[in-house]
Amino acid sequence: MLCATILLSACGDPYAKKINNKLTPSEAEKIAKSLPNSDGDLFLRWSQRNSLGERFGGEGTVYTVRDAINTQTVYESRKAEEYEKEKEFKKKQESAREKELLALKEKSSQIEKVRHLRQLTDAEINKAIDKRAVNYRIEPQLDRFNREIGWQWVFNIEIKNKTEAPIIGLAGYITIKDVFGENLGTYPFSFESEINGGQSKILSLYMQDNPQNQNLRRLKSATKIFPEWFLESLAFSNGWRIDLESVEKSTRSSTEKST
Repeated sequence: MLCATILLSACGDPYAKKINNKLTPSEAEKIAKSLPNSDGDLFLRWSQRNSLGERFGGEGTVYTVRDAINTQTVYESRKAEEYEKEKEFKKKQESAREKELLALKEKSSQIEKVRHLRQLTDAEINKAIDKRAVNYRIEPQLDRFNREIGWQWVFNIEIKNKTEAPIIGLAGYITIKDVFGENLGTYPFSFESEINGGQSKILSLYMQDNPQNQNLRRLKSATKIFPEWFLESLAFSNGWRIDLESVEKSTRSSTEKST
């Protein structure tokens, strides 16, 4: 009588039911109905995955309904872990992108600020001087034995001091464009030369030609070029100076007074 009871109990255990990998949807549905809701759903999901041949690394062989449920539980746990990792990875990626965009925005803002400050400084310096691009040429460079050792560009600018104080130095950059307005290069310059009040002087910028420099090669091949001179610093003998720093301070002071 005891043996019969044990046998009946084993036969009535839905988790111990043996299954194979070729369950039909109706068979899977029938087995799921014999299980509690949560386990039944797990079994159906395993059956669907099994029919598609989806397996994870290290997945064991399924012999019983219990094996199928345990296997599906491990599978979904791994999937949930993978999802969380992927979500965290995407979150970090998004955060990195936001930081990169913020840095680019700040850099762009800083560049625009410097560009505007340069324009203000050039305009302020132009109140004290008149400047005119005179001419340019390319000529051979000679050593002390009068032998040609290379070529150099010469750009001439005329500066007129409109103030009473003598000028002792000026600096800035020259931008050279072709007939279509394309930038062929921007180069810094500085002159330490005295120009008395009300007087004019032609200053020459010498720039060595370099065949390895792409901009200089384009410069040399252009039929005509147009130098544009921009000043960033103007120094006077009395210690007065107009430059980026002084203009920025003046602009900041004016802004604070207006507020």
